[in-house]
Amino acid sequence: MSPVPPGAGVVPPGAGPAGEDRWYGKAMVRVRDPEPAGPAWQDSHVLYNRALTPYTAHPLVAALGPRAALELGAGRLAEYLAKTEVVELEIVNRAVQRILELPGTPDEMRTDLLKVYTDEGYHVLMMEEFRSHIQQVTGLRLGRTPGREVGDIARLVAGLPREKRPIAVICCAIVTETLITATLRQAGGDTVHPAVTRMLAEHATDEARHHAFFHRFADGWIPTVVQRDRALVESVLRQVLWYFLRPDFGRLHADLVARGLTPRQAATAIDESHDRAELRRQFLAASAACRKLIGDLGLEAGEQFADRLSVLDGASLVDLTTLEPHRS
Repeated sequence: MSPVPPGAGVVPPGAGPAGEDRWYGKAMVRVRDPEPAGPAWQDSHVLYNRALTPYTAHPLVAALGPRAALELGAGRLAEYLAKTEVVELEIVNRAVQRILELPGTPDEMRTDLLKVYTDEGYHVLMMEEFRSHIQQVTGLRLGRTPGREVGDIARLVAGLPREKRPIAVICCAIVTETLITATLRQAGGDTVHPAVTRMLAEHATDEARHHAFFHRFADGWIPTVVQRDRALVESVLRQVLWYFLRPDFGRLHADLVARGLTPRQAATAIDESHDRAELRRQFLAASAACRKLIGDLGLEAGEQFADRLSVLDGASLVDLTTLEPHRS
């Protein structure tokens, strides 16, 4: 792979989000109190922002009772935790390893990379501890199966020639680390159990630094890679944007059927609970920083992703899960 350009990704200690002084005083692995704090569980609490689970208010779902709505929110939270664990270990930390192997990686960048690696490993422990806490206070056991997108990304990378996989893994991390912060800002809320909001905020604190690091790294590294592998980079960026942001409505459909709805009722509840224009807006908002980064580097993948959103105008939302991210 191309060597690291001088200065790519490097921020002087204390001078910015990736700076050394901020990490030692801010990183969750160094400052977080692992003991859950805050108000106890109340019947009015939910486990995921209702704005992101609008189907729980649909009459067909509401008729199943409040426990069903709570369990559906728990399912969304469980999916987030499981996805986080896989992304941190299998995407971001693999990318860190690949970057550390690049020729010319300066000492300052190595230090910041090792901080990212440490953060991500600790986030997995955070998720595990949090999963146990939620089971204690609610009696709900949160599953460990990540969403479909994780498998799609793994197959994308595995399907490439071996010598191209390190480039793909780094591109995957650039996308996921510039999207995940936006996701974390949305999942909390006024009625969300305080322990959930706290965990999301703590995770977002670290991810904001990672966002800054990967943005700076991409600014210097991607231009050197696209000279030889432009088609590969464009393809991976476009596909990972789609896979990571596309909701797994197929999984939600199965959850609703498992709780007593017929397949047709479940599809109706999903379609009637999501405004297509609002979904498009959410897609574009969540990907805005990443698409701007890609566009500023002279690549078209961000706009190709935006063009692909035209599928929202016609497809059943349940079928959206299986649509591939090819350009329309």
